[in-house]
Amino acid sequence: MTNASPPSRPERRASLDRQAVQAWIERNPGAQARFSTVVDSDTGQEILVVNIPDRTEMDRAKQELLQVVRHPEHLRVRRWRPPQDEVDRIMRWALDTLLPLDGSSTPVTSAGPDPESGLVMITLRRADAAYAADLEARTDGLAFVSVEPDVPEAPIGPPKPST
Repeated sequence: MTNASPPSRPERRASLDRQAVQAWIERNPGAQARFSTVVDSDTGQEILVVNIPDRTEMDRAKQELLQVVRHPEHLRVRRWRPPQDEVDRIMRWALDTLLPLDGSSTPVTSAGPDPESGLVMITLRRADAAYAADLEARTDGLAFVSVEPDVPEAPIGPPKPST
């Protein structure tokens, strides 16, 4: 038999709100939400923090989560940005391995930081969803690979005469 006391009212509230946020995240995997808690140093209250990389998804999440938690004043929905040193590491890797200086051809046309998300953006020369998924997996989610090329491939052969 244990002498554990029942949870206090703030602990029960925090637990219910944590469960509601976690359930929302499970129902919305496309939001790529990262969930954590912190304790407010002034009040000692637990603050629920949801970080989402996409601005549109973040706005939607905030609107929806405010409806499902009992104490919205203890909820923070923020735009997630990766740590700069990690982005720099991925950028160096992309430039060194995907865009070699020797001029050899690669399936990648560009790599650079995305000012909106903070992720490394990699653009492929041609649509290749499997290669894009492989690159994203190798970058721990810190790069976004566009499977649609920025510039369409030029047709092979001489131009057709215009009529």
